[in-house]
Amino acid sequence: MSLAEGVTVPNAELVYRGISLHGFMLGRHLARRTPAQVRALYAEVAADIARGDVAVPVGAVYPIERIADAVRHAQAPGHDGKVLVAPTGVDRLPPVPVLQGAR
Repeated sequence: MSLAEGVTVPNAELVYRGISLHGFMLGRHLARRTPAQVRALYAEVAADIARGDVAVPVGAVYPIERIADAVRHAQAPGHDGKVLVAPTGVDRLPPVPVLQGAR
Protein backbone atom coordinates (compact mmCIF):
# COMPACT_ATOMS: atom_id res chain seq x y z
CA MET A 1 0.00 0.00 0.00
CA SER A 2 1.27 3.46 -0.80
CA LEU A 3 0.46 6.66 1.05
CA ALA A 4 -1.35 7.88 -2.04
CA GLU A 5 -3.84 5.01 -1.69
CA GLY A 6 -4.82 6.06 1.81
CA VAL A 7 -6.24 3.78 4.47
CA THR A 8 -9.83 2.59 4.68
CA VAL A 9 -11.14 1.13 7.92
CA PRO A 10 -14.82 0.16 8.13
CA ASN A 11 -16.73 2.03 10.86
CA ALA A 12 -17.78 -1.25 12.48
CA GLU A 13 -14.12 -2.17 13.02
CA LEU A 14 -13.47 1.15 14.73
CA VAL A 15 -16.61 1.12 16.86
CA TYR A 16 -17.24 -2.53 17.74
CA ARG A 17 -13.72 -3.94 17.79
CA GLY A 18 -12.07 -0.82 19.17
CA ILE A 19 -9.49 -0.70 16.40
CA SER A 20 -7.47 2.48 16.11
CA LEU A 21 -4.82 3.61 13.67
CA HIS A 22 -1.92 5.89 14.50
CA GLY A 23 0.83 6.79 12.10
CA PHE A 24 3.70 9.12 11.49
CA MET A 25 6.34 9.68 8.84
CA LEU A 26 9.47 8.14 10.36
CA GLY A 27 11.53 8.68 7.21
CA ARG A 28 10.72 12.36 7.13
CA HIS A 29 11.56 12.69 10.84
CA LEU A 30 14.86 10.86 10.49
CA ALA A 31 15.81 12.70 7.29
CA ARG A 32 15.99 15.94 9.28
CA ARG A 33 18.46 14.41 11.75
CA THR A 34 22.20 13.93 11.53
CA PRO A 35 23.57 10.36 11.51
CA ALA A 36 24.73 10.90 15.10
CA GLN A 37 21.22 11.97 16.14
CA VAL A 38 19.69 8.92 14.46
CA ARG A 39 22.17 6.61 16.23
CA ALA A 40 21.35 8.30 19.54
CA LEU A 41 17.63 7.88 18.93
CA TYR A 42 18.01 4.16 18.19
CA ALA A 43 20.27 3.75 21.23
CA GLU A 44 17.58 5.37 23.39
CA VAL A 45 14.90 3.04 21.99
CA ALA A 46 17.16 0.00 22.55
CA ALA A 47 17.78 1.09 26.15
CA ASP A 48 14.03 1.53 26.72
CA ILE A 49 13.43 -2.00 25.44
CA ALA A 50 16.27 -3.45 27.52
CA ARG A 51 14.87 -1.80 30.68
CA GLY A 52 11.41 -3.18 29.92
CA ASP A 53 9.92 0.29 29.43
CA VAL A 54 8.48 -0.78 26.07
CA ALA A 55 5.99 -3.59 26.38
CA VAL A 56 4.14 -5.39 23.63
CA PRO A 57 1.76 -7.89 25.19
CA VAL A 58 1.85 -11.34 23.61
CA GLY A 59 -1.47 -13.14 23.44
CA ALA A 60 -0.21 -16.41 21.97
CA VAL A 61 2.73 -18.06 20.25
CA TYR A 62 2.05 -20.71 17.61
CA PRO A 63 4.51 -23.05 15.88
CA ILE A 64 4.75 -22.54 12.12
CA GLU A 65 2.88 -25.80 11.62
CA ARG A 66 -0.21 -24.13 13.15
CA ILE A 67 -0.07 -20.91 11.16
CA ALA A 68 -3.73 -21.29 10.10
CA ASP A 69 -4.72 -21.35 13.80
CA ALA A 70 -2.56 -18.29 14.41
CA VAL A 71 -4.25 -16.37 11.59
CA ARG A 72 -7.72 -17.33 12.85
CA HIS A 73 -6.73 -16.22 16.36
CA ALA A 74 -5.35 -12.89 15.08
CA GLN A 75 -8.53 -12.24 13.08
CA ALA A 76 -10.90 -13.15 15.91
CA PRO A 77 -12.62 -10.23 17.60
CA GLY A 78 -11.73 -9.52 21.19
CA HIS A 79 -8.29 -11.13 21.42
CA ASP A 80 -5.64 -9.40 23.52
CA GLY A 81 -1.97 -9.13 22.66
CA LYS A 82 0.09 -9.96 19.62
CA VAL A 83 -0.25 -13.35 17.97
CA LEU A 84 3.21 -14.63 17.08
CA VAL A 85 4.35 -17.44 14.79
CA ALA A 86 7.59 -19.21 15.69
CA PRO A 87 9.26 -20.30 12.44
CA THR A 88 11.66 -22.67 14.21
CA GLY A 89 9.18 -24.08 16.68
CA VAL A 90 7.98 -22.80 20.02
CA ASP A 91 10.45 -24.98 21.90
CA ARG A 92 13.40 -23.09 20.36
CA LEU A 93 12.18 -19.59 21.30
CA PRO A 94 13.45 -17.65 24.28
CA PRO A 95 10.80 -17.38 27.00
CA VAL A 96 7.97 -15.06 25.95
CA PRO A 97 5.54 -13.91 28.62
CA VAL A 98 2.04 -14.67 27.39
CA LEU A 99 -1.07 -12.89 28.71
CA GLN A 100 -3.15 -14.77 31.27
CA GLY A 101 -5.89 -16.85 29.65
CA ALA A 102 -4.25 -16.78 26.21
CA ARG A 103 -3.56 -19.91 24.19
